[in-house]
Amino acid sequence: MNPGRVDSLILYASSCSGKETIPPSPEVEQAFADIANSSSSIQEEKIVSLLFPPDWLKANPDYQNYMPIPKESVIPQVLQAQFEAIESWDSTCTNLSNITQPTLVIVGTEDIFTRAANSLMIVDKIPSAWLVQIRDAGHGLMNQYPNQFNRIVSTFLETVR
Repeated sequence: MNPGRVDSLILYASSCSGKETIPPSPEVEQAFADIANSSSSIQEEKIVSLLFPPDWLKANPDYQNYMPIPKESVIPQVLQAQFEAIESWDSTCTNLSNITQPTLVIVGTEDIFTRAANSLMIVDKIPSAWLVQIRDAGHGLMNQYPNQFNRIVSTFLETVR
């Protein structure tokens, strides 16, 4: 690691893993695991339902017109490998206090994968970190509210330079 090479840090929909982290609910974990066993059209529907809150999807039925949606199916082995990587990731919670770079932590209040409380844990451990919670946003908040997300990131970067 070379912390001197990083001027600032942006953590989006993150957690520090380990036993302190609040995991997704068993239902969300099962829904994530079920994606690999679905047809590609059902995969898209399931992935989208996990990334965005139901109320937002109802209000934005045309989301596919302005959001990149992968057209390929998720390969079961790749999805399983990602799930295992998340589950086996060693905790970084104890190292967060060593971060001295300006840090922005941004999360959606309705993120069902990386719950907003995990971002609060991160901010509590990184000196002078910023926490921004986007109300009614899910795990896909950068696609859900791209203008708001970009303004926040730009403001942060302009402020810390």
